[in-house]
Amino acid sequence: MTTTWPKSILLADDDPDVLLGLAKCLARAGFAVTTAGDGAEAANLLHSKLFDVIITDVRMPHMNGLALLDWVRNNHPDTCVVVMTAFNSPYLKDLCVSKGAALLLEKPFDPNMLISALSGALPRGPSG
Repeated sequence: MTTTWPKSILLADDDPDVLLGLAKCLARAGFAVTTAGDGAEAANLLHSKLFDVIITDVRMPHMNGLALLDWVRNNHPDTCVVVMTAFNSPYLKDLCVSKGAALLLEKPFDPNMLISALSGALPRGPSG
């Protein structure tokens, strides 16, 4: 059986309900998901492992999603980053695009929309 891209996803969100629920949906869809409770924990995980896709919330303690996006661009520039937020605005959308995010999702969103994007519409990461 051929494994489709992405093989591995790092999901960062400080809301445990969102983190658990989205991780379960992604895992049921066949993705290998690692979770982090904030951007600092995600960056720490990225020191020892590469991921095909990073999905991050914007508002988190210790290191927010935009700082994580900057960190990823500086340290793993080929990694695909998806940003999600409950506080969307045209400015935030432009900022995420300028920083290299592949997709900005406004919470709440249908997990199937994310799964569909992950299955074909996003740019391939390091192992893709």
